[in-house]
Amino acid sequence: MKHSVARSIIKWGRYCLGMALVFLALACNKGPAAQQTLILGAYTAPREAFREINERFQEHWQGKTGQTLRIQESYLSSGAQSRAVVDGFDADVVALSLDSDVDRLVQANLIRHPWRQGPTGGYLTESVVAFAVRPGNPKKISDWADLLQAELKVLTPNPKTSGGAQWNILAAYGAVLRGKVPGFPAGAEGAQAYLTKLLSQVVAMGKGARESILTFERGLGDVALSYENEIKQGQASGQKYQLIVPAATMLIQNPVALVDRNVE
Repeated sequence: MKHSVARSIIKWGRYCLGMALVFLALACNKGPAAQQTLILGAYTAPREAFREINERFQEHWQGKTGQTLRIQESYLSSGAQSRAVVDGFDADVVALSLDSDVDRLVQANLIRHPWRQGPTGGYLTESVVAFAVRPGNPKKISDWADLLQAELKVLTPNPKTSGGAQWNILAAYGAVLRGKVPGFPAGAEGAQAYLTKLLSQVVAMGKGARESILTFERGLGDVALSYENEIKQGQASGQKYQLIVPAATMLIQNPVALVDRNVE
């Protein structure tokens, strides 16, 4: 698991830098009032990490500027959060799962600056697609081919609402595309055939990654597809399921951006 530890360190450093840059820009734009309010609209997976960082940053910011920074937080699946901002939710900062969910705000003229510029490239966190399996891994799941076992029950979020679900599908598709799943020919045709079989194994689709993993924690399913960090968060909170990182997976990069119209 050395690769996972290294990735987590890189991710945490980028997270801290990204949050500092975002809040600094926001506070400068809003001026030198004694108290500032920041509204954060985010996807569900990094909720606990955000709350810890936000609390630390509030203390840091008050010590540096004398300002009290009040942070209001909203957590929804990435697509739902993006659409909520388009529909009028006054988030100053969005932290979402997919570039396309940020680009929806660009197309609505809510984000007007080149959000991918800057030292983090517009990305706040990194992860990979991984599997959560029951303690002891009774179904002997180690890679994508194992998800097609007869009567195996799979959980993944709904791709219509969840960025995490779309990452899961892309990771599976890419694994077959590169010839990494035995029994399926490399290429688009094989990838489509694999996805068709995989989705037939899915027994529940939550609105977002957090809802999906909570359903798994309540006892439904043999395996849950999710962000590696989401599975680690569950383990840190006392859940006994195991983390499996398939040999062929996908790097996930999650964007953050100021919502110019609301900041202004």
